[in-house]
Amino acid sequence: MKATDLLVQCLETEGVEYIFGILGKETLDLMDSISKSKQIKFVNVRHEQGAAFMADVYGRLSSKVGVCLATLGPGATNLLTGLASANLDHSPVVAITGQAGFERQHQDSHQYVDIVKIFEPATKWSVQIKDPQTISSIIRKAFRVAQMEKPGAVLIELPENLATQMVTSRPIPVTPIPKTTPISQSFEAARTLIEQSQKSLVLVGNGVIRQNAVAELRTFVENLQSPVIHSFMGKGILPKDHPLNYFTFGFNKKDEVLPIMEESDLLIVVGFDFIESLPKDWNKKMRPILHIDPLPAEIDEYYPVREELVGDLTETFKALNKLDIASKPWVPSGNRKGQIIDSYQMNLSPQGSQTLTIENILTIIEKLSTEETIVVSDVGAHKVSIARTYQPKQAGRLDYL
Repeated sequence: MKATDLLVQCLETEGVEYIFGILGKETLDLMDSISKSKQIKFVNVRHEQGAAFMADVYGRLSSKVGVCLATLGPGATNLLTGLASANLDHSPVVAITGQAGFERQHQDSHQYVDIVKIFEPATKWSVQIKDPQTISSIIRKAFRVAQMEKPGAVLIELPENLATQMVTSRPIPVTPIPKTTPISQSFEAARTLIEQSQKSLVLVGNGVIRQNAVAELRTFVENLQSPVIHSFMGKGILPKDHPLNYFTFGFNKKDEVLPIMEESDLLIVVGFDFIESLPKDWNKKMRPILHIDPLPAEIDEYYPVREELVGDLTETFKALNKLDIASKPWVPSGNRKGQIIDSYQMNLSPQGSQTLTIENILTIIEKLSTEETIVVSDVGAHKVSIARTYQPKQAGRLDYL
C-alpha cells in the first residue's frame, strides 16, 4: 500500500473519528486516503487556526485525541496558536502537516520553512517523517505522547515525496497507558499530615476531570468534610449547591476565596495546573501543601510541599478512600460563602433586572443549560465573569481558549 494509506489506517487504529483542517497540494495524496476511510470524517474549515482550536476543544472535552491537518508553509504555521494553546492547557492533539519534498529542502524554495523546528517550543514532540516505513511507529508514539500526563500537542510532518511511496508496514496495536499509584508509605504520610491539620482545604483542578476521577474525589471530600474550591477549568467537580463548594479561585483582584486559603492550615491540591494561576498569586502565606497529582510537584517557595501522592488520580483516590482518615469539618469565618455568592453575582434571578450585563446573561444561560450543555469562552475580561458567575451542572462542560 502507499504511505498515506498506511497513515490513515494507523489513525483508524487509534480511534480517530474526525480530522479538522484545510487541504493543499502537498497533502492531496493524504486527503485521497482519508476520503476512502469509512471511519474518519474530514471537517473542512475556513482557516487552519480554527482547525487547531477545534482539535484542541475536541481533545479536551472528549478525552480522545483531537487531530488537525494543514499543508506546508503558511498553512502549517497557521496551526501554531491553536497547538500552543492545546499544549499549555494539556489537551491531547496531533497535528499533521505537509512539507516540500526532500529534493528541495536544501535550498530556498516556495513556502518551505522548517516547521518541525518552529513547533518544537509549542509541542510535546515535533517530528518529520523521513522514512515511510516508520509511519506506524511514529503515529503510535505521537498518540501515546499526546495522551500521557500531562497531555499536550504533537506535530507530525509528511514530506510530499514520501506520500506515494509503497510500504510494507502495518498499524501498531494500541495498548493502554499504564496506571501507577503511590507507595503505601506515601499514603500513610498523607493521612498523618491531614490528621495533624485542623483546617484543611481542598483545591481541585482540571487534572481531576482529565483522569476521570470526579466520583472518587467527591467521595474523598465528603468523607473529609473540608471546604473545596475549584480552578477555572475544574468547575463542576462539585455541584453548585453542594455544602462544601466554595466555588472558584485564581482571580488577581477581588478574589473572595483567598481569605479561606489564608485561614486554612493545609492545602490539599489535586490535579491543579500552574498554567491556570501561579501559587504566588493565591498562597501568599505559604500554607503547607499536600500535592496529589499524576506528576511530581513543581516546588517553589509559594508551593511548599510537605507530602506527595503521585500517580493516576482515580486509582490514588480509590486507595485513599479505603483509609480511615478522620473527617475535618470546618466552616470559613464571616459568612464567606454568602459573600462569594453576592460578590460574584451568583444569586441573580433570570426574571429580575432586564439590564444587559454579562452576569444577567450568564444567569439565563445557567438556567437554560443542562448537564450536557458545553460553554466555551474566549479570553478577555468576560472570562473572569464566567469563572465567577457561571456554574456548570457537570464537570468538563466549561472550556476556556
